[in-house]
Amino acid sequence: MPTDTTISDVRVREFPGGVQYIFPPQKVVLSPWKSLGPMKHAILYFALAAGIFFISQRHIVDTAFIVKAGIVLVVALASIIRAQGRRFSPVSVTIRSAALTIKQGSRAWGKPISLDRNELIDARLSPAADDKGNWLFAVRRTTGKPLILVRGPEPALRSMGAAVERILELQVDCINSTMASGAAAPMAGLPVAEAADLWDYPAPPPDKRLTVVATDRLLVMELKKIMPTSGWASILIGFSLVPVIYFLNYSPHGKFLIWMVLPMLVAAAGLGLLILGEFRTLLLVATPEEFSLKIRPWPLGRTQRWPAEEIVHFTVQTVNGGHTQRTEMRVLVMTLRRRKPVRLFRTSKLTFHQVGYMSTKLRHFYTATAAVQSGTRTPTATLES
Repeated sequence: MPTDTTISDVRVREFPGGVQYIFPPQKVVLSPWKSLGPMKHAILYFALAAGIFFISQRHIVDTAFIVKAGIVLVVALASIIRAQGRRFSPVSVTIRSAALTIKQGSRAWGKPISLDRNELIDARLSPAADDKGNWLFAVRRTTGKPLILVRGPEPALRSMGAAVERILELQVDCINSTMASGAAAPMAGLPVAEAADLWDYPAPPPDKRLTVVATDRLLVMELKKIMPTSGWASILIGFSLVPVIYFLNYSPHGKFLIWMVLPMLVAAAGLGLLILGEFRTLLLVATPEEFSLKIRPWPLGRTQRWPAEEIVHFTVQTVNGGHTQRTEMRVLVMTLRRRKPVRLFRTSKLTFHQVGYMSTKLRHFYTATAAVQSGTRTPTATLES
């Protein structure tokens, strides 16, 4: 039988094999422009419906336009209702031995987020930068960026952290509250997403595609078969197949036609990209004096170098994050002092954990180098909002 208790207005339901924490609706005060963000799809649907309505005025009776406008209006209203329902719905976090599930309101307001135990690295507690004394609970995962699960009162989140440690056997680190206020915090006022980008990642499981060699004054990382060339190669080969098949089937007695040269060249380029992707190697070399990026083999040969004093830090970003894990790109970004950030590489073949580990090693290498040169230590980032 489930048993219910309450910790600082947070309902706790214990059941065989797990526990559920139900937090009150978490209203966030946003500017008028930011408040339109969750409703952008509804606004787009309304605009399309208005356009369909005015276009249909030029016709006496157009059933197709009326049906389309009705469908768009229904979807728009459903989107608005869903956004408002999520905003005023309680947030529940369910902890089981196999997964961690986060849900806001009923299933009608959105699909729950389920995090498997194998995806989770650890969790963190940190004070939130608000005037209500709330705390944040976040998890690090191998498949994506750190995720802020919920905010709430400190006693409830500490209890949830203890449940995560007990049931999921996951390490939960608590950042001291004195680190989050005023000038005492090295990264006070840093946005949540940016602070999460600066979190450290432990070494991932061994992978032949990633080799790391580190000493006090040298850090070398070699990446193999991680460049996103297969997609472009498939597109090129696919477009060239139609004329090639036509030539093989309908050419008079195998007679060669001059217009077949271009499709064959395109197919050869696609095949070349596939072969290049198998042999292409990316080499990142960090020394106290400079950081270099080498791509080999490459027909023209390319090596890029940046002075060490220009480097601020390294972070991991994602592209196509709303799609599947196969299409999501993990990007290693280097931030410089007086120049634009540099995208060192992007790949979908390495996990976020692996790229985060590379970012951690590079960030620590140049932090230690700067500390030795200046005689001081550079603070690391904490979780803030």
